[in-house]
Amino acid sequence: MQYPDHNTYRKLYAKYLDKRPASMLVNLADVKDKSIVDLCCGEGEISKLCLQQGASDIFMLDAEAEMIDLDSFLDKGGRVTVETLDVSTYLWHFQMTKLPPFADVAFCRQAVNYWFLSDMTKELPCIIKPGGKFIFNTFNRKPSTTPAVKEYEYEGHQFVEISWLVPNQGGSDIDMVHHVQIREEMLPHTTQFAWISREMFQERLHRYFDISIRTDGGTDIYVCTRKAK
Repeated sequence: MQYPDHNTYRKLYAKYLDKRPASMLVNLADVKDKSIVDLCCGEGEISKLCLQQGASDIFMLDAEAEMIDLDSFLDKGGRVTVETLDVSTYLWHFQMTKLPPFADVAFCRQAVNYWFLSDMTKELPCIIKPGGKFIFNTFNRKPSTTPAVKEYEYEGHQFVEISWLVPNQGGSDIDMVHHVQIREEMLPHTTQFAWISREMFQERLHRYFDISIRTDGGTDIYVCTRKAK
Protein backbone atom coordinates (compact mmCIF):
# COMPACT_ATOMS: atom_id res chain seq x y z
CA MET A 1 0.00 0.00 0.00
CA GLN A 2 1.35 3.40 -0.95
CA TYR A 3 2.10 6.00 1.67
CA PRO A 4 -0.55 8.67 2.30
CA ASP A 5 -0.20 12.43 1.88
CA HIS A 6 2.13 14.18 4.32
CA ASN A 7 -0.67 15.47 6.57
CA THR A 8 -2.17 12.00 7.03
CA TYR A 9 1.26 10.48 7.50
CA ARG A 10 2.12 12.95 10.26
CA LYS A 11 -1.08 12.10 12.15
CA LEU A 12 -0.61 8.34 11.85
CA TYR A 13 3.09 8.27 12.72
CA ALA A 14 3.31 11.28 15.05
CA LYS A 15 5.13 9.42 17.82
CA TYR A 16 8.01 8.44 15.54
CA LEU A 17 8.33 11.80 13.83
CA ASP A 18 8.59 13.54 17.19
CA LYS A 19 11.58 11.36 18.16
CA ARG A 20 13.61 13.55 15.80
CA PRO A 21 15.82 10.86 14.26
CA ALA A 22 16.42 13.26 11.37
CA SER A 23 18.45 15.54 13.64
CA MET A 24 20.59 12.61 14.74
CA LEU A 25 21.45 11.75 11.16
CA VAL A 26 22.18 15.27 9.94
CA ASN A 27 24.44 15.97 12.93
CA LEU A 28 26.73 13.16 11.77
CA ALA A 29 27.84 15.07 8.67
CA ASP A 30 29.07 18.49 7.66
CA VAL A 31 26.40 19.73 5.26
CA LYS A 32 27.33 23.43 4.99
CA ASP A 33 27.79 24.41 1.31
CA LYS A 34 27.36 20.75 0.37
CA SER A 35 25.18 18.90 -2.14
CA ILE A 36 22.69 16.63 -0.37
CA VAL A 37 20.53 13.74 -1.57
CA ASP A 38 17.50 12.87 0.57
CA LEU A 39 16.48 9.34 -0.49
CA CYS A 40 12.86 8.38 0.24
CA CYS A 41 12.56 11.91 1.59
CA GLY A 42 8.95 11.68 2.80
CA GLU A 43 7.97 15.02 4.29
CA GLY A 44 11.48 16.29 3.71
CA GLU A 45 12.54 16.73 7.33
CA ILE A 46 16.16 15.80 6.54
CA SER A 47 16.22 18.31 3.70
CA LYS A 48 14.87 21.11 5.88
CA LEU A 49 17.53 20.50 8.52
CA CYS A 50 20.26 20.50 5.88
CA LEU A 51 19.04 23.84 4.53
CA GLN A 52 19.02 25.27 8.04
CA GLN A 53 22.65 24.20 8.41
CA GLY A 54 23.69 25.85 5.14
CA ALA A 55 23.51 23.14 2.48
CA SER A 56 23.76 24.65 -0.99
CA ASP A 57 21.89 22.04 -3.04
CA ILE A 58 19.16 19.61 -2.00
CA PHE A 59 17.90 16.75 -4.14
CA MET A 60 14.73 15.15 -2.72
CA LEU A 61 13.63 11.77 -4.01
CA ASP A 62 10.40 9.95 -3.19
CA ALA A 63 8.06 7.74 -5.20
CA GLU A 64 5.00 9.22 -3.46
CA ALA A 65 4.55 12.81 -4.61
CA GLU A 66 1.91 13.60 -1.98
CA MET A 67 4.33 12.76 0.81
CA ILE A 68 6.45 15.82 0.01
CA ASP A 69 5.31 19.04 1.67
CA LEU A 70 6.55 21.48 -0.97
CA ASP A 71 4.95 24.55 0.64
CA SER A 72 7.18 24.12 3.68
CA PHE A 73 10.25 24.73 1.50
CA LEU A 74 9.30 28.22 0.38
CA ASP A 75 11.94 30.82 1.32
CA LYS A 76 14.20 28.22 2.93
CA GLY A 77 17.23 29.17 0.85
CA GLY A 78 19.45 26.86 -1.16
CA ARG A 79 18.49 25.13 -4.38
CA VAL A 80 15.90 22.37 -4.00
CA THR A 81 15.14 19.76 -6.67
CA VAL A 82 12.35 17.19 -6.30
CA GLU A 83 12.06 13.93 -8.24
CA THR A 84 9.13 11.53 -7.81
CA LEU A 85 10.81 8.21 -8.54
CA ASP A 86 11.62 5.17 -6.47
CA VAL A 87 15.28 4.82 -5.52
CA SER A 88 16.00 1.85 -7.79
CA THR A 89 14.63 3.58 -10.90
CA TYR A 90 16.49 6.78 -10.13
CA LEU A 91 19.83 5.03 -9.60
CA TRP A 92 19.39 3.08 -12.81
CA HIS A 93 18.66 6.25 -14.81
CA PHE A 94 21.61 8.06 -13.24
CA GLN A 95 23.99 5.23 -14.03
CA MET A 96 22.78 5.05 -17.64
CA THR A 97 23.60 8.74 -18.17
CA LYS A 98 27.19 8.10 -16.98
CA LEU A 99 27.24 11.43 -15.14
CA PRO A 100 29.89 11.93 -12.46
CA PRO A 101 28.82 11.54 -8.82
CA PHE A 102 27.47 14.77 -7.37
CA ALA A 103 26.38 14.14 -3.76
CA ASP A 104 28.56 15.07 -0.79
CA VAL A 105 26.09 13.35 1.54
CA ALA A 106 23.16 10.98 0.87
CA PHE A 107 20.65 10.40 3.67
CA CYS A 108 17.93 7.78 4.02
CA ARG A 109 15.80 8.07 7.15
CA GLN A 110 13.82 4.99 8.22
CA ALA A 111 13.31 3.80 4.64
CA VAL A 112 16.36 1.83 3.54
CA ASN A 113 14.59 -1.52 4.09
CA TYR A 114 12.17 -0.70 1.26
CA TRP A 115 14.80 -0.65 -1.49
CA PHE A 116 18.20 -1.90 -0.31
CA LEU A 117 17.75 -5.48 -1.56
CA SER A 118 16.91 -4.39 -5.07
CA ASP A 119 19.28 -5.04 -7.97
CA MET A 120 20.09 -1.33 -8.03
CA THR A 121 21.76 -1.36 -4.61
CA LYS A 122 25.20 -1.66 -6.18
CA GLU A 123 24.55 1.50 -8.19
CA LEU A 124 24.26 3.67 -5.08
CA PRO A 125 27.96 4.69 -5.17
CA CYS A 126 27.39 6.26 -8.60
CA ILE A 127 25.80 9.34 -7.02
CA ILE A 128 28.18 9.82 -4.05
CA LYS A 129 31.53 11.55 -4.45
CA PRO A 130 34.69 9.79 -3.20
CA GLY A 131 34.98 10.76 0.45
CA GLY A 132 31.27 11.54 0.58
CA LYS A 133 28.89 9.85 3.01
CA PHE A 134 25.82 7.65 2.94
CA ILE A 135 24.02 7.91 6.29
CA PHE A 136 20.93 5.91 7.20
CA ASN A 137 19.14 4.37 10.15
CA THR A 138 17.23 1.11 10.51
CA PHE A 139 15.89 -1.24 13.17
CA ASN A 140 18.26 -3.94 14.44
CA ARG A 141 15.94 -6.43 16.18
CA LYS A 142 14.42 -9.11 14.00
CA PRO A 143 10.63 -9.21 14.51
CA SER A 144 8.83 -12.35 15.55
CA THR A 145 6.68 -14.40 13.18
CA THR A 146 3.97 -14.10 15.84
CA PRO A 147 2.05 -10.84 15.35
CA ALA A 148 2.94 -8.33 18.08
CA VAL A 149 0.26 -5.84 19.08
CA LYS A 150 1.21 -2.55 20.72
CA GLU A 151 -1.43 -0.15 22.07
CA TYR A 152 -0.62 3.33 23.33
CA GLU A 153 -1.90 6.86 23.76
CA TYR A 154 -0.03 9.80 22.27
CA GLU A 155 -1.08 13.45 22.36
CA GLY A 156 -4.60 12.44 23.42
CA HIS A 157 -5.11 9.92 20.62
CA GLN A 158 -5.29 6.12 20.75
CA PHE A 159 -2.95 4.08 18.55
CA VAL A 160 -2.55 0.39 17.76
CA GLU A 161 0.38 -1.14 15.88
CA ILE A 162 0.58 -4.71 14.62
CA SER A 163 3.80 -6.15 13.18
CA TRP A 164 5.10 -9.60 12.27
CA LEU A 165 7.68 -11.33 10.08
CA VAL A 166 6.86 -13.57 7.10
CA PRO A 167 9.94 -15.73 6.37
CA ASN A 168 10.91 -16.45 2.77
CA GLN A 169 7.92 -14.56 1.47
CA GLY A 170 6.60 -15.76 -1.86
CA GLY A 171 9.12 -18.59 -1.98
CA SER A 172 12.06 -16.15 -2.05
CA ASP A 173 14.93 -16.01 0.44
CA ILE A 174 13.72 -12.61 1.71
CA ASP A 175 12.04 -12.24 5.09
CA MET A 176 9.41 -9.50 4.97
CA VAL A 177 8.09 -7.43 7.86
CA HIS A 178 4.39 -6.50 7.71
CA HIS A 179 3.17 -3.53 9.71
CA VAL A 180 -0.28 -2.07 10.33
CA GLN A 181 -0.55 1.43 11.81
CA ILE A 182 -3.91 2.40 13.35
CA ARG A 183 -5.12 5.65 14.88
CA GLU A 184 -8.61 6.30 16.16
CA GLU A 185 -11.05 7.75 13.61
CA MET A 186 -8.60 7.18 10.73
CA LEU A 187 -8.15 4.49 8.10
CA PRO A 188 -5.26 2.12 8.90
CA HIS A 189 -2.04 2.17 6.93
CA THR A 190 -0.46 -1.16 5.95
CA THR A 191 3.05 -1.57 4.64
CA GLN A 192 5.75 -4.21 4.17
CA PHE A 193 9.53 -4.07 3.93
CA ALA A 194 12.49 -6.43 4.07
CA TRP A 195 14.26 -7.52 7.23
CA ILE A 196 17.96 -6.87 6.59
CA SER A 197 20.58 -7.99 9.07
CA ARG A 198 23.63 -5.98 10.07
CA GLU A 199 25.79 -8.62 8.37
CA MET A 200 23.90 -8.22 5.10
CA PHE A 201 24.24 -4.43 5.13
CA GLN A 202 27.96 -4.72 5.72
CA GLU A 203 28.40 -7.40 3.05
CA ARG A 204 26.74 -5.25 0.41
CA LEU A 205 28.35 -1.94 1.36
CA HIS A 206 31.94 -2.77 2.30
CA ARG A 207 33.21 -2.90 -1.28
CA TYR A 208 32.41 0.77 -1.79
CA PHE A 209 32.29 2.25 1.72
CA ASP A 210 34.14 2.35 5.00
CA ILE A 211 31.38 1.64 7.53
CA SER A 212 30.81 2.89 11.05
CA ILE A 213 27.73 1.77 13.02
CA ARG A 214 26.25 3.53 16.03
CA THR A 215 23.63 1.70 18.07
CA ASP A 216 20.84 3.49 19.92
CA GLY A 217 18.60 0.86 21.52
CA GLY A 218 16.70 -0.90 18.76
CA THR A 219 18.12 1.38 16.06
CA ASP A 220 21.41 1.18 14.16
CA ILE A 221 22.78 4.31 12.52
CA TYR A 222 25.22 3.68 9.64
CA VAL A 223 27.80 6.26 8.60
CA CYS A 224 29.32 5.01 5.36
CA THR A 225 32.23 6.91 3.77
CA ARG A 226 32.70 6.42 0.04
CA LYS A 227 36.04 4.87 -0.84
CA ALA A 228 38.18 6.51 -3.50
CA LYS A 229 37.69 3.57 -5.86
